[in-house]
Amino acid sequence: MKHAELAALCERHRQLPALQQLQHILADSAGLSTTALADVYHAAMLELERQLWRNGFNHPLLADYQALGRMQRQLWSSQTEDRRHHFVLVIPVADRPQQLRDCLHSLLMLCQYFEYGDRDENNCYTHLTVLVADDSREPENVTRHRDLAEQMKAQGLTVMHFDGDRQLALLDRLDVQQAEHAQVVLGDLDRQHFYHKGASATRNLCYLKLQQLTKSLQRPLFYFIDSDQLFCVNTANNEPVYAVNYLYHLDRLFSRTQPLVVTGKVVGDPPVSPAVMAGNLLADINQLLHRLNACSPDQPCIFHRDDARVAEGAYHDMGELFGFKNETEALDYHCSLPGEHQCLAALQDFVGRLDGFFDGAHPTRATYFEYQSVDDSCKPARTVYTGNYLLHPQALQYFIPFAQLKLRMAGPSLGRIIQAELGERFVSVNLPMLHRRIQANTGQAEFRTGVARRRATIDLSEEYERQYFGDLMLFTLARMAQQQAMNFESESDCLAALSETEQQIAEQYQNRQQRLATGLQTLGRLFEQLRQRWKLDEQQPKLVEQMQDFIENVRANYGEEAVLKSRLPGTEQHRQYLQYLQRLVDALQDYPRQRRHWRALLQSM
Repeated sequence: MKHAELAALCERHRQLPALQQLQHILADSAGLSTTALADVYHAAMLELERQLWRNGFNHPLLADYQALGRMQRQLWSSQTEDRRHHFVLVIPVADRPQQLRDCLHSLLMLCQYFEYGDRDENNCYTHLTVLVADDSREPENVTRHRDLAEQMKAQGLTVMHFDGDRQLALLDRLDVQQAEHAQVVLGDLDRQHFYHKGASATRNLCYLKLQQLTKSLQRPLFYFIDSDQLFCVNTANNEPVYAVNYLYHLDRLFSRTQPLVVTGKVVGDPPVSPAVMAGNLLADINQLLHRLNACSPDQPCIFHRDDARVAEGAYHDMGELFGFKNETEALDYHCSLPGEHQCLAALQDFVGRLDGFFDGAHPTRATYFEYQSVDDSCKPARTVYTGNYLLHPQALQYFIPFAQLKLRMAGPSLGRIIQAELGERFVSVNLPMLHRRIQANTGQAEFRTGVARRRATIDLSEEYERQYFGDLMLFTLARMAQQQAMNFESESDCLAALSETEQQIAEQYQNRQQRLATGLQTLGRLFEQLRQRWKLDEQQPKLVEQMQDFIENVRANYGEEAVLKSRLPGTEQHRQYLQYLQRLVDALQDYPRQRRHWRALLQSM
């Protein structure tokens, strides 16, 4: 291969030891094996990565980092045998054409910047296939997703549109015994209303499609992401940058250490439901209003700070359940408005963001990328982030459990099971994706299950229920794993673990409910003070209306008389609650049977 461009890059960074070493071997690289040369490239890439993120973000260095990635591709392309993995990128989507477009565009940009694969005779990137698993209800959106897949093919991405008709056709091709095995896991799917089956059921259907693809692909890896994510990360100023060479790092990881399951995380919007974030949001809003009550509306903005980092898990009201420790009760708002502006403008911008919270965007606790090399960050995992995980074909046996219940926390629940069985072959790495729950032009998600909007009124009761029972299932599994007693088929063991966990989770939710009630009272008082001091009714009636709508929606969903609270123990709906608990026990007991049938199904395909 030609080294002129690489030599020039090394010369520009000759002060870096790894680049010096790479420069020295260029003259005599013919004597090195491809693997040895690749190791030198890798050391140079890590050196540039460290410099890229040292003391903030080094914009001028980004182009050279991306160029080195393209040169790495040329190294493998020049070899007789190309041992790189073929990534099948799986994107479940339901009625989100714009967010899917943004997601696929980001993948295209990643390919252009880093060139993981070559180009085939159709000018599409090799070593990469995209499977869009469509679970949409609206025919118009199915058509838009299909058209988008065709458009992406014209731009260089091989995209397969796996819509409801194709999913049913796959099931119809199963023989009688295979169909019976599939039904054990997938349940009785409604063929007349084959949409909004849920992300877990859709992913499990994709597993069957992926099992078919293993026969035709060389060294496949199955990469699951969500349609509201991008293949880039954000800086401390919330600027998206293509500064992570995802496919290269994952290919190297699977080649060198041979894990079976790998999971990343997300930065940007939190990966959890608004059902468990309202408490810390109220604390942050109250701190913001308290500070504004000491200011005048025309005073320069006071919400700009250099360090906008947020501790991991700080967005979660009950982060201690997951091993997180919030360092402070309330966090300052980090204003993103550019240029000089006044406190009133900052308040307008902030209040305009509040409605997006009900779709999962957190205005005060978004997370930002913090660099750690993939090699250094690789460690045994316990949680699967279903929006960012990879499976080796051997790991297709690990379907998403309890899909019929449509619970939240399905990924962490699966993670506890995989952790108990795979140990160190289940790892997490620092390869997060940028998560954007809402669209910039609307401030809302295109579609979000469990969130019912009726004009200004928002109902989160379904989302809350899915979260509560999802937490209960997750920590029941964690308790069983901790006791080394994952004896699913024993009703007494399942019931005992669930009962002990239920007491803990119910207490956590009830304590949180009390904190929310106090925070809501404080919010009403502080906003009323600011409303009068700044004469907002006269000057900013829209701002007042937006804040009032937010307060009413928080009260309706989290307040003392909330419908969602009435579904917890001690209410008139307690009988239905106990019935749901029994459904969890039944699902736990049935899980071993589902595993046996699923393995038999995969082997027969």
